[in-house]
Amino acid sequence: MIFYSVKLNLWIFKQTERDIIKLYNSLTPYVRTAVNDSNDYMLNFGYWIKNSNDAVNAQHELSAIFGKFARFNTVEMIADVGSGFSAPAVQWRSEYPHLKIFCVDINYMELNTARKKIISPLSPSSLAACDRISLINASSAMLPFGNDKLDMIVAFESAQHFQSIDNFLEVSRSILKPGGLIVLAIPVVDLKLSDNADNQNVGIVKKLKLMKKFGILYFSWASHHYDIDTISRSITNHGYKTEEFQRIGHHVYEPLSNYYVRNRKNIRRRLIDSFASYKQRMYFEFVEYMVYRSALKMKDLSMNGSLDYVLIRARKDDLR
Repeated sequence: MIFYSVKLNLWIFKQTERDIIKLYNSLTPYVRTAVNDSNDYMLNFGYWIKNSNDAVNAQHELSAIFGKFARFNTVEMIADVGSGFSAPAVQWRSEYPHLKIFCVDINYMELNTARKKIISPLSPSSLAACDRISLINASSAMLPFGNDKLDMIVAFESAQHFQSIDNFLEVSRSILKPGGLIVLAIPVVDLKLSDNADNQNVGIVKKLKLMKKFGILYFSWASHHYDIDTISRSITNHGYKTEEFQRIGHHVYEPLSNYYVRNRKNIRRRLIDSFASYKQRMYFEFVEYMVYRSALKMKDLSMNGSLDYVLIRARKDDLR
């Protein structure tokens, strides 16, 4: 238990992209077990209908809403940066058959799992559609595309993990065609809590205060905690004009928290049954209590406006 706690603290305080990879590789199996997801690999907070008890459907709904907001029906070639297991891309291809999607992720394990577990097992007709999905192992700051290559670049609940959102926006601008779009779905915090959007330079005392304030959310997106003003300023500074943004946090955090509280008993049972050793089960008891308390914090923070979730679509300013 002490060993796992030390590992957890190292993840919280180091916060490099490689640390985020290790964190997600460790947490993903438990998250998928918690939402009762045996083969879907969709990882996001979800867009929840009131009193919904289906986490997988909520995650697919958020993916669908993002596609509509991004206006995938108006573009042909896009890159999904921070694509994870590429489950959103598979869904988007089924909804927008004309799309060519480049799934870009720094996590090779997730891309390899996407190839073996998601794309390869598809039916022949679905697999043919996925010929227009390409998996690319690269970072958000070194996107392997030529100038004026893509119609759109999206970061679907991933930009908060990038080492630098400014580098991502700068690199993306050169890759986008004239008038190209960048679209983000990203958790945001209140300006007073964001610490100038650079948590890697936050002192230990401030980090501990933020951890107390946000609970498990503090390290479930451990790289940066951005506020809306900082993101908007970065978008403008790097040569984009914001076309639209939507706040949808009330459809994300509160109902997700309610789902966890309502289903806590069943979630605990599924997770405990997945552990082989007594040591793992003891550690789980410790972590699960943190998750439960954090779910309550998440709801309170959302209700008082300290926590939100935004969709942002911005167009490349060709005059810059």
